Amino acid sequence: MKKIHATLIPIFSLFILCGMLLIGCAAPILKHDIQKVDIPITVTCIVDEPVKPKLHTDTEIKAMSDYSAIIALLLDRVYQFKYESELEASLAGCR
Repeated sequence: MKKIHATLIPIFSLFILCGMLLIGCAAPILKHDIQKVDIPITVTCIVDEPVKPKLHTDTEIKAMSDYSAIIALLLDRVYQFKYESELEASLAGCR
């Protein structure tokens, strides 16, 4: 009887090992959901600011003739538009 018992132990342990492997293969596969997380990071901007144009004041414009005032206001508008576009471009580089 001892001989039969000694030969059954390795066979029995082999069946247990095979059963454990099959149970592991039958387990459902866990899927990991990957989530994208956006974290805002402050960026130091090393761009030089554009030079602010010197625009005409109200008293300077009132002292001018009508034609000169219109030309001065038109130039001020062009200078202001150029300054704003340069400022927006420099700020866009910091984003």
